[in-house]
Amino acid sequence: MTRDIYFVVAATALALGSAMTQAQGWKVTGNNSARSEYYNTDGDLSGSPYAFEGSQAFNEFNLNFSNKFSNYRNFKGQVYGVFNDSDYRFPDTGLQAERINMLYEDGEGRMPYRLEGGDVYSYLSYRTMQRSIKGAQIDLQPRFDGSGRKHSFLLFSGANQNRWNDFDFAADNSTGLSWLVEDGSLGSLSFNVVYNDAEAELPTQLDRQQWITSIAADTNFNLGKHNLNLEGEIAHFNGDHEGDFAAQDGQSQDDVGAFAELTGNAYQQLDYRLRFEQYGYDFRPNAAVVVNDRRSSEAHVGWQFTNGLKLRGRMQRYEDRFDSVNPLDTEVFGVDASGSLAFLGLERASGRLRAYREDTADEFGEVDRNNNVIDFNINTPLGERLNFVGDISIRDQKNELDASLNATTRELGVSLNRSFDLGEARGSVSAGVTYRDVDGGIREAKELKPRLALSLAGGAHTIRLSYDYLDQNRAFTAGPDLETATAALHYDLRWKQHEFGLEANYFEREIDMGIDTLASRVSLYWTWYFDQKSTATLAGAAGLRLAPGSGLDSRLRVASPALMEQLAPGQWLDELASAMVDANAPIPAIDGSSLIYELPVLGRVDQRQRLAVSYRSQLVDRVALIIDLERDGSPRAAEELYERILEDLIQQYGRPQRSYSNGEFGAGLAVDLNTDRFQRIVEWDSYFGVIRYGIPRRMDGIVRIELQHMPQQLAFSDTFWSMEQVR
Repeated sequence: MTRDIYFVVAATALALGSAMTQAQGWKVTGNNSARSEYYNTDGDLSGSPYAFEGSQAFNEFNLNFSNKFSNYRNFKGQVYGVFNDSDYRFPDTGLQAERINMLYEDGEGRMPYRLEGGDVYSYLSYRTMQRSIKGAQIDLQPRFDGSGRKHSFLLFSGANQNRWNDFDFAADNSTGLSWLVEDGSLGSLSFNVVYNDAEAELPTQLDRQQWITSIAADTNFNLGKHNLNLEGEIAHFNGDHEGDFAAQDGQSQDDVGAFAELTGNAYQQLDYRLRFEQYGYDFRPNAAVVVNDRRSSEAHVGWQFTNGLKLRGRMQRYEDRFDSVNPLDTEVFGVDASGSLAFLGLERASGRLRAYREDTADEFGEVDRNNNVIDFNINTPLGERLNFVGDISIRDQKNELDASLNATTRELGVSLNRSFDLGEARGSVSAGVTYRDVDGGIREAKELKPRLALSLAGGAHTIRLSYDYLDQNRAFTAGPDLETATAALHYDLRWKQHEFGLEANYFEREIDMGIDTLASRVSLYWTWYFDQKSTATLAGAAGLRLAPGSGLDSRLRVASPALMEQLAPGQWLDELASAMVDANAPIPAIDGSSLIYELPVLGRVDQRQRLAVSYRSQLVDRVALIIDLERDGSPRAAEELYERILEDLIQQYGRPQRSYSNGEFGAGLAVDLNTDRFQRIVEWDSYFGVIRYGIPRRMDGIVRIELQHMPQQLAFSDTFWSMEQVR
């Protein structure tokens, strides 16, 4: 069957399904997106961002259906899949079911329960189970007595599989039970048990079975003017893991993991956090995301000044291989200040200054290095529609055992952003340049990167253009000199329930010793929304919506992910800005039709955070929290940061309604993201729209994490959901 027939069959089936289901009184929403692409590479194929050439095509469909039988009894479902003929979109061709979810919730009986099947997100804790599985889970909430305590029994079983077509439960599956007791005055207590069974993937490996049991507690209390929250968990591992030197080394092992954290705040200005974690050498739960053989301790303190400046300090100690005779110790001491720069006489400017020192050494003297880092970012308006952004970074890396690894990296970046009106359309243009100098050692290089970006939106049309040029002059030991140019175009037209789009990418790389590369990509797509996109808020395929936040009626919690519930699409911009002032938030920079706050909303994140509020006609359109990844950071560090933030969001918002993942955190993360071979999306429905967390694709190719509160759910295929205007 040709790809054209696939597309016709998909659209016809979804249209008939929509009509039939609505005729029976069900609510149906969703979308269908067909895409045809062409890739071409000339010259050195290994230098191209595109692994496959020629025509590629696929058709994605997303069908959501629900029925509310009463206020306490409802059914929801989702089917998401693809007709595939693309080497990028999916490993196999033909019809592929990627996500199926059915949920029935009944709160009318003596024992309220929630039954969910298909793709479900099972979360017990960071140390036991945090994974999307293909299986089933049931949440029972019995009412034992009139004490006011709430009980919840969660049972789940499922396989860790990326796709339904090759479903193999025995390959890697988890089964678990959790009993949670919540007391309004004492806090919560939970008992967790997880069993994981995984088959060997290679002939040199062995099958693995493991049990993870834990007890966790959480309590909140007041001590004078201080509000404190104490959380802890002790987990036990029993069973098998993959081993380090031989598969037999990982069989029949026992170990323990422990976690404790105390957080506090007072006077609406002071916040602090003490954290301790320890995971033994053999503590390796397959369905969790902890790092084994590590002991860590952290101390953080912050003070929010009334002028909008936030000052934070931190001390961190990590002991890797602490169970061995040669432990590796890392100590970090840092301070950062972010927010308004009015105290410097820059009344409308905001920025961030971060400085830290990191020392790493092992017991045997085989590792001894230190890093000293200072970063400064500034964002300030130069006029009503002109905005200046500046970045300075100095990183001094010293290796006491190998001087060739010593290096000092200096980086300076400046850009100007200007918004403008063209008839009824509104646009912005951005021009900037970054200079980077790596001095000393085998990585010595000088780099210059100018860039230009343009966006224009009006009525049913949106167009985005970007151009980046990178000139890399390297020392012989650092590699050959390179000149790389990239250009991108994205245009879309919205008409009624339809969206038509064109994407084009150009890549050119010239190398002084080797073969040059010239690559391009052209993509056409059509997305059909079954209901009007402008008013659609698609039904979730999991639990209830987030309860309405206090919104702007009470003091904003600017140092908590709860802020993203309180700030929502549809609010009046002046009321939101006033509420942020009352919460001692910094003065925002105004960039076109966006307010940008330098604000560390997530207390456990040391990377730069910016809160961006976009608006139209004085109404909030979207709210985004932007988390930058570390310069030259490893894929593993990016994955750990992503999972750590996700844990905090789950604790605040509950288990997500939808999640979608594709690809792995690897060395080619940026390339995979920009060719749709890597995706991370997690969503919670709110009363104001959808809260989406993930790593979006961007026109400029920058990889960063974003958390957005948007007015409606987007198709998973809509990977350009970043707050593009904030660079």
